[in-house]
Amino acid sequence: MDYTTSTRVKALLGIGVADVSQDTLIAQLITSTSLRFDTEMRRHSQQSARTEVYPVKFTRRLVSLKGAPVPSGGTLTVKISDTTDFTAAVTLSKNDDYIIENDAGIIRMITVGTPFTAGSAGRPIAPYYLQVTYTGGLATSTAQLITTYPDLAQACDLQVAYLHRRRLSAGGNFSVGQSSTQYTADYDLLADVQKTLNKYMRISL
Repeated sequence: MDYTTSTRVKALLGIGVADVSQDTLIAQLITSTSLRFDTEMRRHSQQSARTEVYPVKFTRRLVSLKGAPVPSGGTLTVKISDTTDFTAAVTLSKNDDYIIENDAGIIRMITVGTPFTAGSAGRPIAPYYLQVTYTGGLATSTAQLITTYPDLAQACDLQVAYLHRRRLSAGGNFSVGQSSTQYTADYDLLADVQKTLNKYMRISL
């Protein structure tokens, strides 16, 4: 899902609404930048139904869902297994076997799974697995994301505008009329953009 719109980026670049000469390029930059944001934050922006499998460390008992937040009124099903085959897996009970923190998308396990063990001491050497079926993500549409997370939308605006301005010069000097700008760094996320993404970085467990 895109984090912003071409109209917003064009306004930032000073391109008139009637000027459609850059629309295709701007749309491509928005889509690629939005995908990079998802990757950087290790989360899903598009809110949708998902089925995901997570390994759970025996000593940690925490699962950080990729699609957070999780709507509090939605259906969430958690199955547990000592393998990734959930054909005959047990379905866990909310508040008895696990607790869900909807805003953070964190599942806290109460019931302990059965990890693979080794030696006479039965020391855990491999995790058990959870299959989680749920609906989650930042927003259902670009419009909702812009309203709910204006800082992320603005970060996308800034990054796309930066990439657009550099389209004719990967490095060195870039001149337009009497003005010039020198680019010496590689293409990368702007510092302010990175700070914004860090605020929404998915907790890695």
